[in-house]
Amino acid sequence: MHNDHFPRNIPKIETFHRGKVLHEERRSIPASLYKKTLVLLKKSGKTAFVPVRSMQYLGIIDKEEIIFVNALNKRVIEFSWNNFRHKESMSLHQPVEYVLRFYRPGVEQEAKRMQGEFEQHMDLALSRLANPNPEIVNFK
Repeated sequence: MHNDHFPRNIPKIETFHRGKVLHEERRSIPASLYKKTLVLLKKSGKTAFVPVRSMQYLGIIDKEEIIFVNALNKRVIEFSWNNFRHKESMSLHQPVEYVLRFYRPGVEQEAKRMQGEFEQHMDLALSRLANPNPEIVNFK
C-alpha cells in the first residue's frame, strides 16, 4: 500500500567498510575492460553495480575506483582497483595500469581470478542496460 506522505523513490544509500590496506601491487587491465567500466558508469549515474555471480562477488564502480565485496561479507571491501593510469597509455588499445589494494587477508586468488572474470560480467551488465525489458518470445 502506498502512502502519499512518503515518496516512493527514496534513494538507497549503501555503506561499505574498508579496513587498512594490507598489501598493494601494480597491475593492468585490458583497455577494452577499462572503456566498458566508463561506459557503464556513464549510463548508470554516479555508481554502477556489477554482480560477478561466478565468484559470488559484487563489483561497485565509481569515478575513482572499483571495489569488490563478497556475498558472505556484503559490507566489507575485500580488495579494490584504484589509481587507473589511463592518461599515460600511449594507445587506445594499450592496457591500463592500476593499483590493486587488499583489505582482507587470504583473498589474493580471488583478486587474480577477478581480473579474468570481470569483463564477462561487465558485458552482461551493459547488455542489460541496452535492453532492460527483453521481449518474451512464445515458441509454439
